[in-house]
Amino acid sequence: MRIVSTSLVGAYCLIRPIGFIVRGYPNELLLTKQAEYGFDQKINYQVYVYNFMTILVAILCLYINKITFKESDS
Repeated sequence: MRIVSTSLVGAYCLIRPIGFIVRGYPNELLLTKQAEYGFDQKINYQVYVYNFMTILVAILCLYINKITFKESDS
């Protein structure tokens, strides 16, 4: 479980700055405040793209980690 959580955090820390440079990454605080106060939430497609990229990078990191530890065990 620790490896999964660190790969997710690492993927988030990698994708988030790219989202600021490219533009379009959602502000999480703004989204939660809008949801809390019931404002109309118009979620752009970029949110889903960045979430997909984060999950994809996390899966890639898990795969690399599995290969690395498998080779060191042999």
